Amino acid sequence: MRLVMIALILVALLAAGGAAVMVKRILDSQAEAQAKLSSVKVEEPAVYVLVADETVPIGTTLTQGALRWQKWPDDNIGESFISAEKEDAKALTKLVGATMRQDAAAGTPITEEMVFRRGKAGFLAGMIADGMRAVSVAVDATSGAAGFILPGDRVDVVLTFNARELARGYGKSEPGEGSDDEGSNPADTGPAKYTSETVLQNLRVLAIDQNFKGVEGEAEVAKNATLEVDPKQAEVLTVARAMGKI
Repeated sequence: MRLVMIALILVALLAAGGAAVMVKRILDSQAEAQAKLSSVKVEEPAVYVLVADETVPIGTTLTQGALRWQKWPDDNIGESFISAEKEDAKALTKLVGATMRQDAAAGTPITEEMVFRRGKAGFLAGMIADGMRAVSVAVDATSGAAGFILPGDRVDVVLTFNARELARGYGKSEPGEGSDDEGSNPADTGPAKYTSETVLQNLRVLAIDQNFKGVEGEAEVAKNATLEVDPKQAEVLTVARAMGKI
């Protein structure tokens, strides 16, 4: 009887030991599989966007060193971005020699709308958008923001004029039309009455004849500024120049 009990105990111990070994093997295999999964790098689709490698001012002729390919989130690529699945040297070379229409900070995506080729158009024709016009206006230290307005900035056009003088011009009557005195009118008397009115807003500055000499330097105050306008705005601006000071 004692031998039977001993045999049963031995069998139980062997079974328990075998079960423990099997459990350990299963756990080890799972840990190994998990380690392999974690070590495998999930390769996401690589999308590259052509960007400025350095700050590129307006009017700069692009060189190969001024551009580079930058990895970009696939779900955040604009339709106008120049993109590729890999760093495409040919696509980069196509922009070499083009001229910037606007300033671009380092890392800014470069689009076809931001550049033009001098061979296909003159400098000014390349600077302005299709259908737009360039009109120059006289400025001074006050109207030119003390010389700190630069190409690419946006400005409003404010007209200052003598309202009484303008009314006098409108109020003059022709000889023989309701008055015994030639050209007499109550509006002919009285002091000047100046007023200002914003005639155009948010116009882009194309060029300005000044030179800004750094943060601590002085800006040479411009005398003329060239603005980008549409045909109707060009008419308004021309009339405004004739009416008074802008």
